[in-house]
Amino acid sequence: YQKLGGPQTENRFFKTGDNAFMLPSGEIIFLGRIDRQIQISGYRVEPAEIEKTALTHPDVSAAAVAVSRDSQGNVMTTIFIVTEKDRPGLTAAAFKTWLKSRLPDYMIPSKVRMADDLPYTPSGKINYTTLETEWLSGTGAEAPPAAADKPVQAATDKDEYASGLIRIWKEILNLSAVDPGDNFFDIGGSSLTAIRLVTAIGKKFNISVPVLAIFRYPVLRDLAKVLREKDTGFVFSNLKVVKPKGNKASIFFIAGTNEDTDAYGKQDLNGHAFYTLTVFAHKTVKNRIIPMDLWEIARNNVREITHADPSGPYIIIGFCRYSIAAFEIASQLVSMGKQVEQLVFLDEFWQTKGMSSFVGHHVKGMFRFGIRHILRKIIPKTREKIHMYLLALDEKRGNLYGRLGIPVPEATQFRLMEAAFWKAYKSYIPRPYQGDIIVMDTINWMEKFDPKLRTHARGRVRRIQIDATHRDWFKPDQIDRVIAALSGPENQPDA
Repeated sequence: YQKLGGPQTENRFFKTGDNAFMLPSGEIIFLGRIDRQIQISGYRVEPAEIEKTALTHPDVSAAAVAVSRDSQGNVMTTIFIVTEKDRPGLTAAAFKTWLKSRLPDYMIPSKVRMADDLPYTPSGKINYTTLETEWLSGTGAEAPPAAADKPVQAATDKDEYASGLIRIWKEILNLSAVDPGDNFFDIGGSSLTAIRLVTAIGKKFNISVPVLAIFRYPVLRDLAKVLREKDTGFVFSNLKVVKPKGNKASIFFIAGTNEDTDAYGKQDLNGHAFYTLTVFAHKTVKNRIIPMDLWEIARNNVREITHADPSGPYIIIGFCRYSIAAFEIASQLVSMGKQVEQLVFLDEFWQTKGMSSFVGHHVKGMFRFGIRHILRKIIPKTREKIHMYLLALDEKRGNLYGRLGIPVPEATQFRLMEAAFWKAYKSYIPRPYQGDIIVMDTINWMEKFDPKLRTHARGRVRRIQIDATHRDWFKPDQIDRVIAALSGPENQPDA
């Protein structure tokens, strides 16, 4: 807390890290955060952390992250990097690949721009105002070119799908040049713009493709090939092969679209094949988002698992909120007579509290811990509850759009997909699971979130507490701990 004012008017203010000033009337005008903290895909991101990581690259001498918003109001980050004079060979694509091995996906900048130098203020600090106004738009005299740093391979006029996609990508991503070899997510695409891309493809080619197609085929020429072969009756799969071969039980990692499960492919998995199953809690029928319940979600994923590995045994890993999908998948496999060797939860997140118990729980906390409980638990939880109610309103809007025959806006579609999962999450009633469960929690996870899914296990629950944070699960050390835990407690490294 900070004390402001004179002896007669002294007030205590909580230091939030925001930039503001107070009017004579006592009103406070909010100007933004001092530390430039932003929120991307629900995660709080400090651009300075991205810059610090970039500067650990041996070829980079300076780096600065500029923050902007696209036409839909979504936060976009662009990193400008300056290379060492004697090492000019680094490309934007190579740098982004390097950065992905060190940061979680949500912290990866939308775009990478190479620069000869950065703009500085007279005091020698990076001039972010110039970066975010003149350099991003390319209007400044010193601004580096926004074009790609490699020769562009033009699509032939005969290839209507590739040339059509190039035009769509340029418009959606606001780019002047696109290469058929470009990866949609490497040149500025995101989960939200993927929805816009699917909508544009439907209008341009009269082909209905799920959003998952963009994640499975992010390279333009590959996506063009899929569209070209639309009459072959291809079926999109939620399953991604990360490591296809192994002499032990196959691992199926249940997650969303933002988790860096590819990191497992870079580690020694001790003889396990490794697959990622992306949880989509909706299906698209006549351009409408139709939610599925947990049973149907799991049934679709079980079909994918048994197709990839018909005989088993299986190791099912559930991450965070997707642990409930992993739980139901494991339950269905067991009921089919399949062997689930291990069911593993990483920071399992499933709660059954309604609004009355939510209020009662926190009233007790206020009496016990005072202001600390409000700041650490009540405010974040209240925001979460408000977010859930807003998602429910989006569902009503989506139904109204459908009745009126009006296309649902892309941003609303994205929120409806999130709402579909939370609707399945809230309505899920777990059956007792007869097998054993390994529960791995990061620092204070149980104390913060009080997860309950683990209480439905009828077998042994082995809990392993890890000295790490939630965002560390896809780093090499934590991956090694997960793989070691599969072999038994005697092989588990010290936390």
